[in-house]
Amino acid sequence: MGIYATLHKMVNNPKTTANAVTIDQITTFSPSPGLTRLLRSAGGELDGTFAAVRQVDPRWAFSTTDVATFLAENSSKSLYNGLKIDSDVTYEGLRAYFKQRAAGGAFTGAGANIMMTVGDGLILVDDISVNGKEDAVLSGRVIPVSPDGSDAPIAIAADEDLPAGDPVVSNVYGMGPVVVNNSEVGYVQSVRLAMNIQEIVRGNGASIYNTFAAVGPRTPVILVDTLDADWLVTLDVLGSLQATSLTYFYLRKREAGGAFYADNTSNHIKVLMVSSQHVIMELPDDNGDLKPQIAIVPVKSGANDIFTVTTGVAITVP
Repeated sequence: MGIYATLHKMVNNPKTTANAVTIDQITTFSPSPGLTRLLRSAGGELDGTFAAVRQVDPRWAFSTTDVATFLAENSSKSLYNGLKIDSDVTYEGLRAYFKQRAAGGAFTGAGANIMMTVGDGLILVDDISVNGKEDAVLSGRVIPVSPDGSDAPIAIAADEDLPAGDPVVSNVYGMGPVVVNNSEVGYVQSVRLAMNIQEIVRGNGASIYNTFAAVGPRTPVILVDTLDADWLVTLDVLGSLQATSLTYFYLRKREAGGAFYADNTSNHIKVLMVSSQHVIMELPDDNGDLKPQIAIVPVKSGANDIFTVTTGVAITVP
């Protein structure tokens, strides 16, 4: 019998080593068993007389303020391709840890914690958002699958040690400049990159577990809320289209003990759209002020990736 703190950290140590990552600074974690029950009644009975499990299709939803660490993995392709989870006798896959609380104290320590292991599956980014003066947050989901249709997608073990190294807070970001078609947007209130990635999950009909997870169609959009209503004139009704890498936004890194690192230091994050459409999506009233919402829709251009994500860069604007 024990009481456990929410997620300590997640460590992905896959045999596809380019996808290895330790996810710290976790702010929310919501696992769902994804269990579908089966209940049947005998003829003439009012109550169920047979119960079974029809399907188990779990998901883990999480969010972290350590945006840079996740985006830097797999040459920045983690943003739109996700990170693969796979395992063998050497590489254990994705592990999540939960610390046991100590009655009358803080935590019990070594050999008393819960560990969940996903040997196969996929980690996907759902969105990156930053609002006003708050911290930037990356939200995502884990899609566990069975390796063979027989073994459960998640293994749960008790009395475990925690991984080496305490959780740290080293990468915290706030809002940076937004540039649309080579013009900086003023009075930005929030930025949200919604990836809108559909997942493809498949399994054998004879098994209650899925055995395959992949990336499906993607329709990402960047939503920029601004009080700079001149963009109503700039974009007009039909909006604009650019194909020369002139639309991008930054996340500005916070400095411990201060405010932000200087713009000319190599500490920030840049998300660049190679080709994109820009339109006004909404025009709400914000305490008496117009607040246009600019939608930036990345468009595939030849063999180029739809995004270029660069961590550790200086901020430059037109």
